[in-house]
Order: sequence, then structure tokens, then C-alpha cells
Amino acid sequence: MAKRRKKQPTIRRTHIIAIGAIFALAMMFVFIMWGWKGREIDEIASDPIFTEEAPLRYRHPVTGVWMDTQKSILPQLFGVMVDEHEDAHPLSGIEQAFLVIEAPTEAGIPRLLAFFTNEQEVEKIGPVRSARPYFVEMVQAWDAVYAHVGGSLEALASIEDEPVKDLNQYWNGSFFWRSWDRFAPHNVYTSSEFLRLFAGEEDDPIYETWTFKDSAKEVPPEASSIFLDFSFYSWGNTTWKFDSKRHQYQRFLGEHFYPLENGAEIFADNVVILFTDIEIVDDMGRRRIRTTGEGEGYVLQDGQIISIIWKRPENKNIPRFYAEGGEEIALNAGTTWIEVMPDSSSVLFSDL
Repeated sequence: MAKRRKKQPTIRRTHIIAIGAIFALAMMFVFIMWGWKGREIDEIASDPIFTEEAPLRYRHPVTGVWMDTQKSILPQLFGVMVDEHEDAHPLSGIEQAFLVIEAPTEAGIPRLLAFFTNEQEVEKIGPVRSARPYFVEMVQAWDAVYAHVGGSLEALASIEDEPVKDLNQYWNGSFFWRSWDRFAPHNVYTSSEFLRLFAGEEDDPIYETWTFKDSAKEVPPEASSIFLDFSFYSWGNTTWKFDSKRHQYQRFLGEHFYPLENGAEIFADNVVILFTDIEIVDDMGRRRIRTTGEGEGYVLQDGQIISIIWKRPENKNIPRFYAEGGEEIALNAGTTWIEVMPDSSSVLFSDL
């Protein structure tokens, strides 16, 4: 009898279908997990917790220096009338002023209107001298307390007629003192503490502010020296030299360091030169200087010389500076000096 061959097992069609389904499900699971992982990575990358946002910063309203907190009110300002006669040297505290306006008085001898804020600590400011009407007009723009020792009749009349926060040493001597190591009238001083005490609880000041920018240190400088011919007295003239390392202008008296107490030095981030009408009005050589309207001038910043038109409609307005194209010039954050001159013949630039 023939022997039967054993039948070999066969894979059924149903088994093949089942295996294919399992494989498809497995692949689908892999793709789903891959997609989920990618979406998770994207979500983590976009999560704000993992991004570093730059902290908010604000510019100080009168210096333009960056601050971490915004001021809710403008700081009270003080404008101090400072003597610049040879017998007044060395001066005190001027290097700490955030703004100084310099203009000629009798014999072309310049005088300074130095501005400080109620946030500053300045132990000694001066010598303090008498008021002139054009400085009275300028101090109004910043709604500042005006500290001075008397003044010309025109200046005192202007103070009485206009809304000026007047601090006259003649009537408020307790906020000043006299130094006995020099002769009057070049020996009167005040301080930030006395200025704050006088101001007390003044109403919140109201004044305009400039637009500020950061110094453009990558710009090659154009001029290294600016000479201002205020007076036929050599000690009444000023030179500003651009310091390329500090990227600021340093003030000199001729070729010598400017005479300040304790060997301090004056640096400015902006030097503004304003040309305006200046005329002698009496036998004493007193000046009348136009401070409103408009005129030509220069803004010196970053070693650059920018020709400008300055405009100041009224005494309540601060002067503003416009380039030839009409756009307003933004000042460098920091310290600004404004030099009031009769015309361009009194200014000499020296190239690098």
C-alpha cells in the first residue's frame, strides 16, 4: 500500500490580511508619534517662557539718559546765573549741570545759565551773579527756579512782569552764602540742597523736552576744535575740543583746561551754536539779545558739524533745531551746552 505524503501547512489569505493590517497600524502609530513630537518641539520653541524679551527702558525727560522706570512727573529744574569773570575763577559745580546756556554780557564777558534738576546733589554752585533779561526769557522755557543776585533794571522788571519762579539773593539770602576767600561780587554761592528748600512743594512743572538719541560712535569725526570769540579779553573766550576716546567735547579756556574747583573738567555730548541779533543798549555796555523767532547755527555732536535753523516761537518754548531738510535734530543723551553768538565770524572750526 502506497504511503501518503504529509500535507504541508499553508498560510491562509486571512492571515496575510491580518499581518498587513498590523503592519499598517504600526506604521501609522510611528508617523503619529513623530508628528506629535515635532509639534511638541515647535510649541516649546515658541513658548514665551523660553524667550528673553528686552526689558522696557525709558529716557530721562531732560537728559535723555536711559532709565529702568518711567517718570510720572517732570523734575523741578533750577537755573543758576553763574559768573564767568576772570575774578570768579575757578567756578564750582558747573560740570554737573545737564544744560548750560552761555551768552555775552557787558564788554562781551560771557555769563552762564546753568540748569540742574531736583534729583541732583551739588554741594557748591557759583559764583552766582546778577540777572539779564535774555536769561530771564530762557529760564521761562524750562519753568525753572531762577537763582541770581539782583540784576539789571530791565531784567528785574521782566521777572516781575513774567511768571518766573524767582530766587533773588537780595530778598532770600538764607539760600545763599558768601565765601570770604575772594572779593565781592564774585563770592556768592548756593547748592542743590538750598535750591530744593526754596522750591518746597511747588506745583508740578510744565515744560517741553527734546528728542534724544544714542551717540553715533561709529561716525568718523569732521572737526576737532571749535573756538568761540566772545570778548576781547582772552579769558572770556572758549574752545571746545572733540575727545575721540570719550566721544564728547571738552571745554577749554583758550588752550588751557577750563578753571573749575577741585580740578574738575567739563564735557558735553552736544554743543549748540545759535546766531542771533545782539546789540549794545547803554553806556554800561549791556546787551539786548533776541531769544525768540528763528536764526541759523550749528549742532556739534559725534564730531560732526550740522548746519541748522533754530526756532523758538515764544518764551514758554524751548529752542528747537532743524536740519536743512526740515527734520528736527535729535540730541545725544547727556549734557548740552548752548552758545549764543552774534554771527559766524565769531566761530572758528579746526579740522582734524
